[in-house]
Amino acid sequence: MIKKIFFAISLVFAMLSFHSFANAADNCIKVVTHEWQGENNKADPAVQTAMDDTIRTFTTNEGLVRVDNGFTPQPLLATSWESNADATEWTFNLRKGVKFHDGSDLDAGDVVWSYKRLLDPAVNSNSFAILDPFLKDIVAVDDHTVKFIAKAPTVELPLQIKTKGSGIVPNGSTTAMLQVNPMGTGPYQLVNFKPGASKDTFVKHNDYWQAGLPKHDCMELIPILDTAARTASLLAGQVDLIPVLDPATAKSLKGNPMVNLDISSGGTVMTISMFADTAPFDDLRVRQAMKLVVDRQAVVDTALFGFGEAGNDNPIAPSMPYSYTKDLKAQDCDKAKSLIAEAGYADGLSIDLNTGEAFPGMVNVAEAYAEMAKCGNINVNIIKNPAEGYWDNIWMKQPLITSSWGGRPPFAAFSIAYMQDSKYPETHWANQAFDDLVTKASGTPDPVARDNLWKEAQQILSEDGGVIVPAFLSTVSAMRSNCSGYTAESNVVQFFAADFNCSDK
Repeated sequence: MIKKIFFAISLVFAMLSFHSFANAADNCIKVVTHEWQGENNKADPAVQTAMDDTIRTFTTNEGLVRVDNGFTPQPLLATSWESNADATEWTFNLRKGVKFHDGSDLDAGDVVWSYKRLLDPAVNSNSFAILDPFLKDIVAVDDHTVKFIAKAPTVELPLQIKTKGSGIVPNGSTTAMLQVNPMGTGPYQLVNFKPGASKDTFVKHNDYWQAGLPKHDCMELIPILDTAARTASLLAGQVDLIPVLDPATAKSLKGNPMVNLDISSGGTVMTISMFADTAPFDDLRVRQAMKLVVDRQAVVDTALFGFGEAGNDNPIAPSMPYSYTKDLKAQDCDKAKSLIAEAGYADGLSIDLNTGEAFPGMVNVAEAYAEMAKCGNINVNIIKNPAEGYWDNIWMKQPLITSSWGGRPPFAAFSIAYMQDSKYPETHWANQAFDDLVTKASGTPDPVARDNLWKEAQQILSEDGGVIVPAFLSTVSAMRSNCSGYTAESNVVQFFAADFNCSDK
């Protein structure tokens, strides 16, 4: 393991030295990713998986809307939208004068094709599970007008159609085509893409629709999987931007004059997820005991170094206006011990918790939880796995894991992992009452009534579900002091580089 780490660090610094010092006069901004899938790297937004895919496809492919850190949709390729009286049809007006990287014009046919791909099971997009429950059809009204037709009243459709895979691609594009020739309307164009390459290179989109953007001639996406190596490369001026910092590094860099930090107001959902259909987690008493041992604020203060917010075992933060309660669940070790004994573990419960630094902060959360669990007579054996391959080899394959999710509005947060037909059912939990509430809330026009339905759904998941959400990790991004213009995203499965600028390049 030590040899592998040493080799990885040596390779990274050799690569950085070549690209940074041999090309010191170039105008490329250099962005670091903490995930890199190698031969599995994707250039098709519909099928992206890891963080490197997100940065790559969001740079190349823009969506209809951009969701801000308050979970409000903002215009991007669409300039405006409106619904019919019962919110079953939504009409989007497309921005005129937008060109793809090959010079062709964006039109409604491209939008229809892009979304119908996401709804095609054969494409196997991770967006299918989010869109299919509510989206019936997409039609082109004219060249610059698109109509989305819902299966039922869908009052938050502009928000719900924004998924990490909903970047617009040219009409007729397939995954095979996009892997060879990535094409979008984004500020930079991905060139000479080859899965398994040591970096990605992007060039400026000279016909970009936003005047004066992007700020630089080119961009490089560089993988640095080791935390210390990422930090060292930033401080040495070899890279310009780390979009997602681990909390320990964020604390160490806070106040450093060589670095500009940007901190999101929301956060990544940090989870400990168990198979609710697998012993011992199929016993509600065990699930409840495992939640009762958590000192939630202590997880924020220690594991996340203060960069975050405590959670209540569902993906909606207590600070959100539609959270089911503002009060944190209290740690109750005695109650946890009692439940563990009632479940048949009088001498205590021993469990394996798989983790890995596949997302910054996950190992810290696992270690904090293991220490806290002792008070409830629960012995947690932590199994640390390599970050590389974690999502392929451990996630949804082991019955107790740490995981993380980008912050999402309620429907997307619930439908992607916790409904019975979810694409990523990491807890194997099924509750029809929960599913019904989520579906009903999505079609409820009255905001007060809708929020009450969201609250009921949260409480069921919190009390019965197979997920522990001790905290929400704030996204902390780090730029060199000569750089500015990048905003840390509450939902880390977003990336926008058009405004990013380094004055010395």
